[in-house]
Amino acid sequence: MAKKNDYLDCVISAATTKETNGYYSLKLAPGFGLKLNEERLKRVAAMNIEV
Repeated sequence: MAKKNDYLDCVISAATTKETNGYYSLKLAPGFGLKLNEERLKRVAAMNIEV
């Protein structure tokens, strides 16, 4: 069974970041602004999904 961190480790960068003052900032980017390590995500998913 996959752990939450297995999926979070696939995230390279996100459009939102938490600032030191506690506020969040948004970096505008196409789509959701989420960059993923797709190969790692495929491996994690393959270990946890049966078709």
